[in-house]
Amino acid sequence: MKSISRMLIAMLTALLVVQPVFSWAGSGAHVIPQGQVSLLADGKEVNQFNSEMPLPEGTMMLCNGKCLVQTQNIQLVAQDQAVFALTENAGRWDLIVKSGQVDFAMQNGAKPMAFHTPHDTIQAERAILPASTTAMVRGSIMVTEKETTMTVREGALQVMSQDGVQLVQPGQSIRLAQSQMTPPPAKEKEEKDRRQGGAFWWTAGGLLVGFAAIIIPAVLVGTGGSGGTGPQPLSAF
Repeated sequence: MKSISRMLIAMLTALLVVQPVFSWAGSGAHVIPQGQVSLLADGKEVNQFNSEMPLPEGTMMLCNGKCLVQTQNIQLVAQDQAVFALTENAGRWDLIVKSGQVDFAMQNGAKPMAFHTPHDTIQAERAILPASTTAMVRGSIMVTEKETTMTVREGALQVMSQDGVQLVQPGQSIRLAQSQMTPPPAKEKEEKDRRQGGAFWWTAGGLLVGFAAIIIPAVLVGTGGSGGTGPQPLSAF
């Protein structure tokens, strides 16, 4: 009797331990690191692992070495130092790439994927598979501080971004950058000085015109107001 009770306690303990892991595994996606993966929260490492585990959906991950994400009809390979997160929704996958390179491969029947980057979102609307035995669309997305680049190497991908709907063919790339860059301080100062200089000359010109409008009539009155007899002698007083 005691042995049965111990077995039940052990089974319940094991279930409590693995329950959080099962809650991560709803999509069936798995992360297979070739090195070490750090789990991030607010940019800080909160945990790490170096063996296969269910995908922690929506959690930012930093790869130290390559990192493979395997799920139904989609495969991702995050390159060394890439920071990314993946979440499955009812009708699509949401891939967040904060920095680094993530390669992707999509098979027939794969859900559409939205690529979220610091510069914009690229929504993959339709995958056009190549006429080959692999029948996959392959490409990569690279995020740097200045821009995001999506490249398709095999198949074609119809995407929508800030530039509208585009069909990205094999060997083609699309680039997204910050929509509005802040001008450097030197440029700002130069523009400000130019505006102030223009305002100064407009003001100075206005003062000169006003001064002339007052002085010239006075001079004319003083010199020609007595019938043109010439300058009058100064008074002794």
